[in-house]
Amino acid sequence: GEYEFWRGVVRGKEKNGRRNGMSGAGMEVKKMMDKIPADNAIIGYISTGGFSLAQGETRAVGACLIGGLKQVTEDGLRHKREVVNFVLVRGVTGRICRPATFELLA
Repeated sequence: GEYEFWRGVVRGKEKNGRRNGMSGAGMEVKKMMDKIPADNAIIGYISTGGFSLAQGETRAVGACLIGGLKQVTEDGLRHKREVVNFVLVRGVTGRICRPATFELLA
């Protein structure tokens, strides 16, 4: 499914274990990144973000519907996924989706 595909991308591998490049695997990644999600799959938005030198990774702050978070978490638990807080993010005007995980801040 889509989760398994993106998990493989995050790990830098295609399902068959080959590295992603500009081969067929690279084209598949590009195709999935350009896929526009259905309206019911959009649960929120990113308001600001960037690369954190202190943490060595990209961080962002956003807002989303509590029902969407509940749905994502329940879906991850129901399918016994390794990462239950998995989402795809993209810019408001952009078409490229990127895999991400979220954590709640009070």
